[in-house]
Amino acid sequence: MTRDFDDLVGGDLSPDERRRLEEVHEMLLAAGPPPDLPAALREPPAPADLDAPTRDDNVVPLPSRQPRGRRRAAWALIAAAVALALACLGGGYALGDHFGSNAREVVRVVPLEGSGARASVRLESAQRGGNWPMELTVTGLPQQEGRGYYELFVWRDGKPGFPCVGFKMARGATTVRFTVPYELKDDTELVVTAIVPGKASWPGKVVMRTV
Repeated sequence: MTRDFDDLVGGDLSPDERRRLEEVHEMLLAAGPPPDLPAALREPPAPADLDAPTRDDNVVPLPSRQPRGRRRAAWALIAAAVALALACLGGGYALGDHFGSNAREVVRVVPLEGSGARASVRLESAQRGGNWPMELTVTGLPQQEGRGYYELFVWRDGKPGFPCVGFKMARGATTVRFTVPYELKDDTELVVTAIVPGKASWPGKVVMRTV
């Protein structure tokens, strides 16, 4: 690879992006420049003499053209290389946007246990405006029938305080994504309560808590 490639793209590419763009650059070098315009077509033809006889032997022959197959093949190769380069760049930006903007860093994981069940709460980095995305995964809690459900709370002053999210258990594991307007600190305690209308009303009976 010549130094021209490094001058064009700089040094802030990932190894995969650099490899793809190097392949495109090599294809463009192999194709070479497009065919030159014939010299006869670079200048307009001289105006015709109106008084000249119109005999067949005075007709000026058209300039010869390059073979169509060679010109078409060269342009097709250049077009394919440019399209591939644009696709690689577009894909890189799309992946960067997806994994850089939407996939957020996990800043804390809080484990919970109780009633023979386990759970974990994953806290992600804050969104704009101060909302904190969270993901709760629970295994081992029994399914509740009817209007019964579970609620995740922040434990405060010896009792369930701020409600985070309510959920129903499915078979096996249950995962729920939600956001809260506050950050979970190192000393924040979480609990899961079981709420059964008529038996265990709000905020419910504590069945899991932070380990």
